[in-house]
Amino acid sequence: YIFHCQDTYLQGTSPTSVLGGNAFLLIGFSNIVKEMPRFGVQLAISFNTNKIAIRNAKYIESGGSWSAWRAV
Repeated sequence: YIFHCQDTYLQGTSPTSVLGGNAFLLIGFSNIVKEMPRFGVQLAISFNTNKIAIRNAKYIESGGSWSAWRAV
């Protein structure tokens, strides 16, 4: 999936503190196998700066949670 996001449209924390702007392109990937656990990753690319942030998550039956955003 690909989204143009602003502010805190995301589940969990926004990458804006890492990116230095409030508008970014969000690209997400997740494996779609039937076996658990499943994993996902999100890339956030800033429209205001030359920065990229990444985070990942492990999905479990009860939900799971995203890691902190990291600049790459």
